[in-house]
Amino acid sequence: MNIKITNIIKIAFEAGEIIKESFYKKNFTKSKKDDSSDVTSADLKVSEFIYSQLSNLGLNIPIICEERKKTKITSDIFFLIDPIDGTSSFIKGRNEFSVNIAIIKNNKPIFGLIYAPIFQGGKLAYNDFDNNVFLYRNIIESATNFDKFIKEGVLSIEKNQENNDIKKIITSRRTDNDQINKLIKEDLKLCDHDFKITKLSSAAKFFYLIEQNYDYYIHLNPTMSWDIAAGQAIIEQLNYKVNILQLNDTSHIAKKYLSYNNKDYFNPPFIIRKNG
Repeated sequence: MNIKITNIIKIAFEAGEIIKESFYKKNFTKSKKDDSSDVTSADLKVSEFIYSQLSNLGLNIPIICEERKKTKITSDIFFLIDPIDGTSSFIKGRNEFSVNIAIIKNNKPIFGLIYAPIFQGGKLAYNDFDNNVFLYRNIIESATNFDKFIKEGVLSIEKNQENNDIKKIITSRRTDNDQINKLIKEDLKLCDHDFKITKLSSAAKFFYLIEQNYDYYIHLNPTMSWDIAAGQAIIEQLNYKVNILQLNDTSHIAKKYLSYNNKDYFNPPFIIRKNG
């Protein structure tokens, strides 16, 4: 596959600079989309930037971007982009937002990049095409000098099967406390374990899995494909699996997996957990 990952990283970093400027200066406007969710002028600006930059790479791969008009995909491979995942956090002045870039092939994410330009000092994670996962930390300043940054090395994440009596769970800020506690105690059969629940916005949640700190990511509400694709591509290389969560079924955890060939790019609730 003739795709240079460093080119995609550079695009993400440059998008991050646009986002940081809007975030710090608050020089963005807010409006509502057709589904009543918030969108800002920063979302739109970053969307157009990423789309144009990826197009200029000459890869001849279709691009689906959240903030652009969706076209029918006939190719077996395409980019799936969320220019600012966590728009609500961005608007509220929280740093829980990220740039998500994924490549989908045969309805599955094969590459993912998550860049959170401010979150926890700035973090970047991605996987390559040889099943490796890489993580950069504390990059809020160094990301402005890409050539220097890319030479300074990266933390390669090792796959492990670490187990712990305390089960750590990451979930959305919007998750209902009673609903998730019931699911954990009764349906996931974790009543014999102590467990810790952390709530966070956006794909920044994936860093809690990537750094091997958390056992579960539970999302009880529907999502869009561009929210989850990049993260799924990464964490599936780290002995995690992603299943559809059937909240109205007694078995709850379906054997079905998320698909990326939906016309509306809509995903049901899901659960991510460690294999083994």
